[in-house]
Amino acid sequence: MEQAYRDAQTIMAGDQHKVLIDSERQWLHFVNATCPLGAVGGIPPVTARSCVGVAFQTRIGQLRTCLLKEPQEQLPCLNDFHLSERK
Repeated sequence: MEQAYRDAQTIMAGDQHKVLIDSERQWLHFVNATCPLGAVGGIPPVTARSCVGVAFQTRIGQLRTCLLKEPQEQLPCLNDFHLSERK
């Protein structure tokens, strides 16, 4: 995830960098709402950990593919949050 995000930062320099940061924040809210981790301080259930893992793998793919699009298509693509790759 870190490498995909660094690559995205390189592509979305300048004014677009804020767009990327906003998208990442919105994505984190999406993951927190979609993959509830249960009680604070405990070990999350396997299903929650699996959900988070899938969300991260999906986001990595999204960062890589959305940034290949034209600049005007990048933000809608980055903000299309889901838990699995769309073909």
